[in-house]
Amino acid sequence: MEPQADPGNGRSGQLWPVAVVVAAALIPYLLLPANPLLLDAQRTNLANQAVQSGPLLELFSADFWGSPLTAEFSNRSYRPLVSLTYALQVRMLGNGPAGFHIFDMVLHALAALLVLLLLRGLGLRSYWAVAAATLFAVHPLQTLSLIHI
Repeated sequence: MEPQADPGNGRSGQLWPVAVVVAAALIPYLLLPANPLLLDAQRTNLANQAVQSGPLLELFSADFWGSPLTAEFSNRSYRPLVSLTYALQVRMLGNGPAGFHIFDMVLHALAALLVLLLLRGLGLRSYWAVAAATLFAVHPLQTLSLIHI
């Protein structure tokens, strides 16, 4: 008996896994861009001078709230890569909440695609890799990284 070919292999089946995973990552959040920034995002993004207009290298010596790490009042919450993405978003898309939300939605879809690529690279058949990447994309634990800005 000859083994069945994986329908995810070959030219004709290359796009359906990507389309399914991207749709799963984006569709639940389509209404998100119309919503305002939440909770501490005003302070970490809009009131943070390092994010708004400071030199990008300054982000690596400031806490998440924009205070210098050496300041007495700094809480030393150090997240320079998150602050860097906020600074790049402000410079590219402005301060509107839609820009922040759309950027995060794109990052979420890319992360789900990376899960798909990782699982395919580890040898999982397309159906299983798509199922796992889709579960990653729609899992409730992932919502925090998207809606909490």
